[in-house]
Amino acid sequence: MTGTYVIIKSHPGSGPAMEGKRLARSFGADLILIGAGVALAREEVLGGFCGTVYVADADLEGQGIGRDGLDKCVKVVSGEELRQMMSEGEVLDTF
Repeated sequence: MTGTYVIIKSHPGSGPAMEGKRLARSFGADLILIGAGVALAREEVLGGFCGTVYVADADLEGQGIGRDGLDKCVKVVSGEELRQMMSEGEVLDTF
């Protein structure tokens, strides 16, 4: 899967996470959430992001986040798919 991505690994309330969302919006990029950043996948936190948001199923489980309450633009993929996206696509930045 090729595309343009911004990776967010910071906690949703942090400045870097918000900056990552702004950058993705500005460039029409999709988001990849890893680590603490997966908490952004919840509907009440993502805040109407227009692109697609990718998160690995294992990261959701690792952060104790169920699939209920995920924003409608979130696609849960395998860790392997996520690694492939990051290696084949253009990553603008990591926050």
